Amino acid sequence: MTRLGHMAQLEVGLKEFVEALRRLARTVKPRQAGQAVLRLEDGRLLIRLGGGEVAVPASGRWSGEARVNGALVLALAKHPPVKDPLTLLVEGGHPDMADLSVPCEWQEVGAAKLEIPIETPLIEILRMGLNNTNDALERSGILKPVHEAQRRCETLTAKAANTLRPLGIQPEDVKRLVDDWIRNGDGFGKEE
Repeated sequence: MTRLGHMAQLEVGLKEFVEALRRLARTVKPRQAGQAVLRLEDGRLLIRLGGGEVAVPASGRWSGEARVNGALVLALAKHPPVKDPLTLLVEGGHPDMADLSVPCEWQEVGAAKLEIPIETPLIEILRMGLNNTNDALERSGILKPVHEAQRRCETLTAKAANTLRPLGIQPEDVKRLVDDWIRNGDGFGKEE
């Protein structure tokens, strides 16, 4: 995260903003949301969340990326502000959206490099967690979905171990098998 040396401020049309958030809300569930990444590009506010991205025409100055709680962004689709045009203001690490001030992390443009496309298989999300640092996942706003995938994998592994226990297969054997599969994927068990 970088310190915000100056204020970032954008104006967006309320109707377009709410419509864009509603499109995101149709594909991303609040508990899966992770963080939304907001950035300005070519006169548009881009909002990336949970593998989806929407764009809203915007004007102003926004020289970085703001990471905001994704569930809060989705809540704005159901309970939109009333002020039009909507002013998004980041000052001191808090974006102010029509009298609502929420914590955010401010970072340089391009810090959010990773994304999880909608309907990405569990194994691919697990590989993202294996191949990237928590810091890189967090900057991209996908740390929460990766951690949820890891918890799901642990649950599935424990169920498999319990099912295979009568055969004398130990939980650590199942865990090792699953970890190897995540690391090696299609090459698992093949001779070179």
